[in-house]
Amino acid sequence: SALTNALVPLQPLFAKSDAVIANYEAATGELEKKAFRLAYAAPPAWLEALPASGIKAVTVANNHACDLDYEGVETTLTTASKAGLTIIGGDMKGDPWAPRTVAEQGGKRVCAVAWTTFLNAQGGCARTTRLAVASENAEGRKRVAAALQRARSTCDATIAIIHGGEEYVPQTPAVMNVARQAADSGADAVVIHHPHIASPVVVHKTKDGRQIPIFASIGNLVSNQGESWKPPMFPVLRENRRL
Repeated sequence: SALTNALVPLQPLFAKSDAVIANYEAATGELEKKAFRLAYAAPPAWLEALPASGIKAVTVANNHACDLDYEGVETTLTTASKAGLTIIGGDMKGDPWAPRTVAEQGGKRVCAVAWTTFLNAQGGCARTTRLAVASENAEGRKRVAAALQRARSTCDATIAIIHGGEEYVPQTPAVMNVARQAADSGADAVVIHHPHIASPVVVHKTKDGRQIPIFASIGNLVSNQGESWKPPMFPVLRENRRL
């Protein structure tokens, strides 16, 4: 498949890694009718191809997770599970905040907790219990803190993975505040995606004196968003271009 071919150059790197986690920013199924302009759907074969490419875990908590409503979420979760992928930020049994083991060595476990700060869905799927969702407000930060403290009590190290920010601009102060709180709540590293461009790595000194790397935005791995992006050119929608 096109996805498999795109990942071939990365397979040697993946093979040397203790854990390879990808953000699966789509719903699984057929896109018959768009609920809004930007709705992303992918066939089950895309998830099924990931293990052979070296990707063993996927985060499913992102703004496009509900693009095919409840059915898309459930198809994503069941397909990923059948493919043998570790699912982070989503759960069929309603515990998407549970820490997932992504690497284990010498009796030590590295876990990951993932969540999105928003969903594009405007209907019932926006209230699903199958996805980890926490906005940047006080209630959301409280949920994040509880999840990471839970992870810290059961795992030897924890990675916090956040989906948030604004597209094509440096990471926002609001999301960076969430990231710093995640570090203070027990995360040993914080990884953020959604802006689709790379932002610098910063180091946050926690209240208990730990030095925690925050990857403010890791950009894209494999994607086709309809328009290319170059630093001098702010992205524009094709339908808004003057002919």
